[in-house]
Amino acid sequence: MTLLFNIAGGLQVLPAGCENCKENWRYIKPEPGCAVVNVGDTLVEWTGGLLRSSLHRVVTAPGDQAMVQRHSVAYLVRAKRNASLQRLKGGTIPPLAPGEEDETRSVDEWNEWKSRQIVLGQLKPETRGGRNM
Repeated sequence: MTLLFNIAGGLQVLPAGCENCKENWRYIKPEPGCAVVNVGDTLVEWTGGLLRSSLHRVVTAPGDQAMVQRHSVAYLVRAKRNASLQRLKGGTIPPLAPGEEDETRSVDEWNEWKSRQIVLGQLKPETRGGRNM
C-alpha cells in the first residue's frame, strides 16, 4: 500500500481492461487535504478482490502544473516476505466460491511467480480486483 500526499498532478493510472497505450492513461487529480491510496496485489488477494490494485506511473504534471516544483511524501507499507496470501475471513470480504481454491503461496513466492509469468509473456501487468460491495 502506498499513501501519497501530493498537491501537484502527475500520477496516472491505467483503467482496468485498457490496453497499455498513451491515450488510455488517466491523471489522478490531487485533492487538498487528501491522500491517494495505491493498493497492491497483496491486498487484492487478502480481500478476495474486494480492493483493487492499479497499474500506475508518475509523469510530468499537466498544463501549468508542469512548472511547479513537486515534492511528494510517500509512505510505503509491505507485508512480510513470508506472509501468507490466503484470503482473510470476515466483514465484507467475500468467501471462496464453490470450487475456488485459496492462495497458498507466501508474498515472496507469489511475487516470484508473477514476475516469471510476465517475463514469459503469460501474464501482463494490469489493474486487478475491484468488486461491488
